[in-house]
Amino acid sequence: MKSLCPPHILINFFASRHALKRGLLVLVVGTTLGLGVAYGLRKTLFKGPNVSPAPISLSVLQVSDEGLNIGTVYETGGYIHRLHITNPNSAPITIQQFQRSCTCADISPGQNVTLLGGETVQFTLDLDLAIRTPKADLSRDHPFLIELSPVCVTPDGRTFIQVWRIAGTVRPTIRTNPMALWLGPISEKQKLFEASFEVETSSYVKRIETEPHSAWTTRCAPNENVADRYTITIEPKTSLTPRAISDTIKIIPVGTDDRRLPAKEVKLTGEITRDVVSSPQVVHFGPRNLGASCERLFQLRSLTNRRFRVERTAIEGEDLQVVPDAAPNEQFTQSAACRVRQKVAKAGEQESKVTFRIHDEDGATYDISVPIRYFGIADSKSPSPMPQTPANDRPEVKP
Repeated sequence: MKSLCPPHILINFFASRHALKRGLLVLVVGTTLGLGVAYGLRKTLFKGPNVSPAPISLSVLQVSDEGLNIGTVYETGGYIHRLHITNPNSAPITIQQFQRSCTCADISPGQNVTLLGGETVQFTLDLDLAIRTPKADLSRDHPFLIELSPVCVTPDGRTFIQVWRIAGTVRPTIRTNPMALWLGPISEKQKLFEASFEVETSSYVKRIETEPHSAWTTRCAPNENVADRYTITIEPKTSLTPRAISDTIKIIPVGTDDRRLPAKEVKLTGEITRDVVSSPQVVHFGPRNLGASCERLFQLRSLTNRRFRVERTAIEGEDLQVVPDAAPNEQFTQSAACRVRQKVAKAGEQESKVTFRIHDEDGATYDISVPIRYFGIADSKSPSPMPQTPANDRPEVKP
């Protein structure tokens, strides 16, 4: 995936007086020779065996002025720009590859392209021009500059590198808060579920819309207290079934001229699970010396506060014990604490598993599994670091 070359970093280029003077000089020369040729001549490096850097005898590849100046575009994660590269020589030149100043630019074809004498070849530049800085200023345009450097080879094996500077301005549209939405574990028995996020718009945007989604219903409401703010609420269209959530909500800004502008995406991640889950979902003991014993408390709980009981416990692994706080099959509860005891019997990364058969108050029966992991250290002289359990990984239950 491409990442944005932040526009605010590139503003320093325009703020440099020395660079500005040089740029103006190139611009004047460019009006006569063509801006692409001028850039190429000014930034051409020649390399070859047993040859000192010197001006090459053939002309450099050419790009038109329009190819180097994108102009002002609305921010988007996928802007397509066409480059027409011309070989003004009678001899062929091969572009081995392109070097880029940032990963926000992909070019196709990207390598081993031979331009015959006098030939012009079209290249496609795919630019990621989305402004993802959380505190980026939405009230102004953001200039950007990308250097694209073809590595060229002549018929006699000599190599030279050109540097073309592709410039333009990105016009901001909307900013979402958060940029991605974590929905967390959601119980399949949860009848009502909804989540929301905020959208801030620039002065170039009149309103926003959402693209229909197959799994989620979206509602968009303007903020009554703050101008240029919207709240988008999502809820599932159908009843919940266990699955991993990896969806995308597309927000479409509409310009002041009622034209739909490039969409922005909000990534939804999370999981729809059975109603009873374990906390933590995985028990990590970390690195331990062979022969050591370790113990951890974890909890089974209902996400919707339903009552359940553990009917059966199955263990897959060596030297592993699970001791529940209450004997199985005796009573229904909304949570159950268990203590897992593991003896480190093997070296290296090891994993066992405990599977609980759950019977809930609605009559449903299902299994949930909890992986148990450790890393056995064969050298008993090595210190055994004690892993710390993250705060959000500790069950809220008293031993």
